[in-house]
Amino acid sequence: GRLVQCLGDDSWFVRRLAADLLHELGPAAAEHSKVALVQALVDIDPDVRTNAAKALGSQGVAVADTVGKLITAMREEEQPMVVKLMCIWAIGQLGVDAVLPFMEDVDERLLTRDQKVRDRK
Repeated sequence: GRLVQCLGDDSWFVRRLAADLLHELGPAAAEHSKVALVQALVDIDPDVRTNAAKALGSQGVAVADTVGKLITAMREEEQPMVVKLMCIWAIGQLGVDAVLPFMEDVDERLLTRDQKVRDRK
């Protein structure tokens, strides 16, 4: 709806606030805001990018298919550290099933909560 439209506003302040409000709505906003929030990950304003990542993370598994876009935003060389950290947090909220395909050479023992399994050599 209207908040999603605000992500395309000319004012950085409006875009930043819209992304922050979408974060507050969490999974309830996922269906309508996912595409616009992914686009906001490349906004010229770093605070808009930070809030977009935060909003995607708060939407959790409902937007699990955005993990690749969050990884791309995180790896951007010129990205401010605050944006990178928020992308990392957001990726962590999307669930193991979403993240696993993007991980290379992960030791399966790291994916269990069972300490005895993790300690095996």
